[in-house]
This record gives sequence, structure tokens and C-alpha cells, in this order.
Amino acid sequence: MTRIAFLLLSACLVLSLGSCGPDSSEHAIAQPKTAHIVIIDLHGYVGCGIDASLMEQGLAQRLAALIDPLDAVVFSLRSEGGMLNRVGPLSDLIHQRVSSQVRCIGWIERAESAAALLALTIPELVMPPDGIIGGAVGVRLDPLTGRWIALPESDQEAVRFIAAACAARGGHDRDLALRLTTPRPDQNGAQVLTLTGREAADRGLAKAYPSLESSLDGIFGEGGWTVDQETSRDLSESVARAESERVRIIGLQQRFDAAIRIAEDGGGIEAVEVADGYYDLLLEIAVSERPESVRAAVFLGLLEWTARAGQRLRDVSGESQP
Repeated sequence: MTRIAFLLLSACLVLSLGSCGPDSSEHAIAQPKTAHIVIIDLHGYVGCGIDASLMEQGLAQRLAALIDPLDAVVFSLRSEGGMLNRVGPLSDLIHQRVSSQVRCIGWIERAESAAALLALTIPELVMPPDGIIGGAVGVRLDPLTGRWIALPESDQEAVRFIAAACAARGGHDRDLALRLTTPRPDQNGAQVLTLTGREAADRGLAKAYPSLESSLDGIFGEGGWTVDQETSRDLSESVARAESERVRIIGLQQRFDAAIRIAEDGGGIEAVEVADGYYDLLLEIAVSERPESVRAAVFLGLLEWTARAGQRLRDVSGESQP
């Protein structure tokens, strides 16, 4: 073989080997990563289904059991409020267990009163344009008028403290958070200040999107995310069970009240027996140790209710007080 032929053959081998190398192309395109997310539905009342005591163990266990690394947890919040004293444990749960370890996003359809304070803990908020956040004012039910009335100013200070603390955790504007706790009278006698999704976006508190799906497209890119459906369902179930128990309790209370009114109006022993049957069911729930029953019963003050209901039964049946 001549020297020229040998050089040509060597050059061809180099070109051939170079073209076969996996990393040789300057035009190779890296495939975009698909975000792995979990969506937790918080639909109900703070202190009932939306409660740290129901969520904490399951959240820790499920997130620890994930095979694929998690990119984000989305809290889908739809709540008219609830118990102020349950906001702290929930804020701790979100801040310490979730947002400190993984991206934390809140889809806020409705977050009023205690739920608005909870939402402020979440660093990244997205809302539908007509969503609601705010109305974080301590209220109580006036038994005479049936209206919600604002607590005294001394008690409102606790609401403002929690709002400021939650906003600091979520990285939101403290002054704006405090304005969400500023009372103003409305036609129903309650005192609220709320923002729509559009208004929250204008003030930099949230970003407005038509839907949860479009918000995730905006964050991760269109089609750039996938939901772990099994984990999402499991983590949402404890909330749904407690809220379902709350609805069941209210239904039984209404049936008891209807039966006892008939008995009080002279409806006879049959009405007393019907009322007594509902009372037994409610008393069983009141002393149950199931977590969802405990939270629903505490939220509704069921033990106190059964004490009053028991007295009504004794009065209408002519039994002496124990």
C-alpha cells in the first residue's frame, strides 16, 4: 500500500469513528425534564378535614415512599374558613415538611378567613381570575341574630400576628397580608376584606390563570408535568373523609331536631323513639376514636351538642335529670 493510500484510509477511519460517537454531534438536543408533581385537595374547613393532625403522618409516609424524585407539591385550596387555632399546626406542616424540601404551589380557588392565613404560608400562589382570598377577620356567631359579627379589637390582634407570621414564611408582602385582616362592614354584618384572583395578581400576591392545568403549563411548560395520581388521591382522602363525616353529622343533627320538635309538640312516643335513635348515632360519633370522626366532632362541638340534646330528650320523655 502506498503512503498516500494509507493516509487516506486513516483519515476515513477517523471520520467514521468520529461520526459514530454518541457525544460527537454539536447539534444534540437535551430532552426537557417532565416535572413530577403531587396535588393535595384541601376542600373543606380549617380544623375539620383541613387539619395537620389528619394530614401529617400520611404526608410524611407517602412522600418518603415515592420512587421518583418529587418536583412540586400543589395544594388545591377551597375553603370558607374555619378554626383560627388550627392554622399554626398547618402552617408548620407546610413550611417545615413541604416548602423547605420541595417546590410548594398553592392553587387558591377560595381561601377565606382562617384559610386565607394558611394560604399565605405557601410560597407560590396561583388563582383563577374570579378566585377569592382574604376576609381574615376573627368572627363569632351571634345567637340572637344568626349573623357573624367581628370579635373585639383585642382579639383581632391575634389574627394580624398570625397573618404576618404566615406571610413571612411564604415570602409574601407583610403589609398586604395585614390589609387582608383589616375589617370593613358589609351588608351581612360580618367584616371582611377580600381580593379576587385578578386583584391578587395586580398586587403581586399571586398569578392568575384560567385553570389549574393552565397554571401548571405556565410554570412547567405545556405538557411539561405529570401528576402522581395515586399519591395525590391518598393524600387528599383524609381531608375528604373528615369533611364527609362533618356533613353526615349535620344531617343527623337536623333529623334529630326535626323529630324532637315533633315530640315536643305532642307527637307521641314514636317521635321520641325516632329522636332517640338519631341521638344514639350522634353520641357514638362523639366518642369515636376514628381520626376523621374526632376532627369533625371537635369542629362541630358535638360533645356539647349531645349534652343539650340529651337534656331535650329527657325533658320530652319526662325522665328525671341524672
